[in-house]
Amino acid sequence: MGTILLNLWLAGRITLASGRLQRPWPDLATFALPPGATFTLLIAIGLTFVGGVAGLFAAGFAAPFTLAFALVGLALVHSLTRGSQWRTFILSALYIGVLFVPYLGLLLAITGLAETVFRYRAAGKPPEAPN
Repeated sequence: MGTILLNLWLAGRITLASGRLQRPWPDLATFALPPGATFTLLIAIGLTFVGGVAGLFAAGFAAPFTLAFALVGLALVHSLTRGSQWRTFILSALYIGVLFVPYLGLLLAITGLAETVFRYRAAGKPPEAPN
């Protein structure tokens, strides 16, 4: 799944560089999931313990959702490190670490799950000025 996602991102960047991208490139650091996705993931994880075909289907459903929450965790790290002089080092270490230490992906998924529930990025922003 990660390879397909990487290929999709690379194809989008190539299309952007060629000038054929029809829409503006999105700010991927703002990627978020709706709060209902949390319950969907928890139900799918719970159903994996049923066993049999139902557990197999639940595991096949929980794996992409876990990857999606890991992407939300990565988006959170990207948005929190904006403007930091250590951003390149932090993100490089994180991406290299995810490749070599599988538990970092699980940690990112838990971070993304917490971001979806508690909305850390929205809590850190100053309130909008009234018109």
